Amino acid sequence: DESLLGRLSVSDACGEVASLMKTSWVLTVASRGKRPGGVPKPDDVMKSSLKMLLRRLDAEMRSGKGDIKDAANDQALRLLTNTETVAVVAAENQACGLRESSLKTLRTELAGACKQGKDASKLAQEAVDKLLSEVQALRDRHDADAQVAEQALRQQRMDSHAQSVALHELTMTMQVEKERMEAELGERKPKAKVFKHVLNTVKRLQEQMKEQEVSGTSNRKSQGLLAHTLRALESRASKGLQEALVQ
Repeated sequence: DESLLGRLSVSDACGEVASLMKTSWVLTVASRGKRPGGVPKPDDVMKSSLKMLLRRLDAEMRSGKGDIKDAANDQALRLLTNTETVAVVAAENQACGLRESSLKTLRTELAGACKQGKDASKLAQEAVDKLLSEVQALRDRHDADAQVAEQALRQQRMDSHAQSVALHELTMTMQVEKERMEAELGERKPKAKVFKHVLNTVKRLQEQMKEQEVSGTSNRKSQGLLAHTLRALESRASKGLQEALVQ
């Protein structure tokens, strides 16, 4: 305010101007280049303050008050220059301090983030290694189970085939005895020994069939049909034997 400078002495006016300039620089540095609302630029403050101070000095010299000489003017200018220099240096030092403080904080955060990243990477690698080992173990177990299942299936097929072969042999033997008995029944004088042989063979086949373990739908059907045929063959052979003994 120029009216305030008009009421102050020359030295006090110089101090007030220097204080204004210093304050403007400090606010600019503290806000990191972003001035608060309504605060002018430091350069504008310096220019306007120097203009007001020059008018104050001119008014003082024209009024004839005081003992204003060239030495006083030089002293006032040196005071302003020194004050501005001190303010600029202080502002630069404060700016450097703020910069170093910000960089220190950022370096600390960066170091912490790097450490967390390394720890997370280590944990992720351990998890991947563990998962790979579990996957390999699961594959090995699956392969072993598959081999066991394959062997069991092969054995089951072999057993079923063996059962089918055994039932087929029993059926063929039964068919031979059936044809022998029918041929003998066609004779005028059937022989009892033929029917006895057929009965003995039928009983032997029935015993073998009882001892035979059968699995699978097809084999069980064949076994049931063979048992029924053997019973019928046994009944006919017994009847033929009786008729042969009577004759």
